[in-house]
Amino acid sequence: MKRISKVNILAAQIMKASSTTRSDAMRTAWKLSATTNIQVVTFRKKDNSLTTRVVSREWTKFQAPRGGESKAVANQIIFADLVKYATGETNVIISTFTDKIISLA
Repeated sequence: MKRISKVNILAAQIMKASSTTRSDAMRTAWKLSATTNIQVVTFRKKDNSLTTRVVSREWTKFQAPRGGESKAVANQIIFADLVKYATGETNVIISTFTDKIISLA
């Protein structure tokens, strides 16, 4: 998937999650895409519903690790949800298991 496609998806999700304009959402999306490798992941949530998120595997750039040993299991992948980051949420970390991922681009 091309970078412009990922930026457009991220901007659309930012607009949906906040009351920002398309112009501001695009500006934010471009800034985020310049600082990290963004990916679009589609996966099944715990309730078995499908969701698509724009994420970064470089989650420590967006939220500092908290003390203690990691509780992540072997087939669990941790991401930073870039929409949560862009809208100012305090916890931007999401995770999923490799067998729940439908697509990752």
